[in-house]
Amino acid sequence: MVVGAMRISHVWCLLSRRVTVVAAALLAVGSAHAAGGKLSTQAFVIPENPESAAMATKVATLVEQSLAKHPRYRVVDLSEVLGGKPGPAVESARAKARALLQAGIKFYDAIQFDPAIAKLKEAVALYREHAAWVHRFPEYTDALAYLAAAHILRGDDAEGRKVYKELLLYAPHFEIDGKRFDTSLQNIVSQVREAIASGPVGSFSVRSDPAGARVFVDNVQKGFTPASIDMIPTGTHIIRVEALGAEPYGEVVEIVPTEDKIVKAKLKPTPEFKGLRTLLDQIKREMAAGKVGPAMMKLGQFARLDHAVYGTVSQSFGEVRITLWVVAVGPGVRLATRRETFDDNEFTLAQNIDVMVRDLLADAKRREKSATASADPLDRRTGTEGWWNGEDKKEGARSLEVGTSDTTSGDPLDSMDGTEDW
Repeated sequence: MVVGAMRISHVWCLLSRRVTVVAAALLAVGSAHAAGGKLSTQAFVIPENPESAAMATKVATLVEQSLAKHPRYRVVDLSEVLGGKPGPAVESARAKARALLQAGIKFYDAIQFDPAIAKLKEAVALYREHAAWVHRFPEYTDALAYLAAAHILRGDDAEGRKVYKELLLYAPHFEIDGKRFDTSLQNIVSQVREAIASGPVGSFSVRSDPAGARVFVDNVQKGFTPASIDMIPTGTHIIRVEALGAEPYGEVVEIVPTEDKIVKAKLKPTPEFKGLRTLLDQIKREMAAGKVGPAMMKLGQFARLDHAVYGTVSQSFGEVRITLWVVAVGPGVRLATRRETFDDNEFTLAQNIDVMVRDLLADAKRREKSATASADPLDRRTGTEGWWNGEDKKEGARSLEVGTSDTTSGDPLDSMDGTEDW
């Protein structure tokens, strides 16, 4: 009886430890929800061959956009960890531009419009020298607003309207702030906005090396390189080209009706991204082997993700073959897999990928629920039969039981030191 009691006690202790391990893994999967937040995620899509590199970048962006729509997820901005942030030279230039802006505002408030215009012009020019980063500098619109107002109040209506047009092309929703400007200027802003809507348009093309980068016109994404962009209002625009792991490219372009300009962007990889290329190659091999491997875990942890979406892309003969995985980074579990083949038609590809991602995430959620339901070894059982016949070794349970034995003897104490004779 004593030996039997000891055996039962030891079995219960063992099972308690196993349930604790399972619970810890499940907690890692659902930690964001436990905290009342969203699961952090990001997509990494790897080309199967060099010819598919541009398509892989495009697919990664479309997957990221689909993830951002999902209520369970928060897409992590990788620009910080991959070096996509302004360097010291850019920050220094911004500091100088802000100082010029503040000086210009002081002259403006003192009704000294000539020196105000001089300072504000310098500030605008300095911001535009770093066009790739202007979207991160909200004070750029202030510089344009004060410059336009100073021109008009000095009596140069044409120049003021020209600057207001530049401002409205960059920030279409701009409105006059009555606390800082004469509200009568709002009428001019409205007139300029109407002139833009009914005015002439032009076009331009964007090429990048490597291809597949995102193209932004005045902070609005317009497509992927190589791109031909039509129906753009004439005037001054800021073009930005960016790709994950590369320094963004920016250029100020003057669009005219009679000329199709070409923007050529040479994208330079950041030092941080260079070290990840080997890791991405390893992830591609892990996906080909059908397993969650150390490279996936390392990248997911590096980016501080709850769920990482890994994918591969191959493009040929007008078709795009896509494989996507959802991996729970904490326990190292693949929650879902989807493989699809689509036409490479740009008008339908985004819709198809959106549906694919939605189905993928639904599969992942079902897998999580299944794992949660199977976490308790006594759940939905009449007794302890699963402990002895190996029933708890089904795939759904094994994948979450980190570090448990793969014994097939049926005895939960088998292979444990000191228990063989039991």
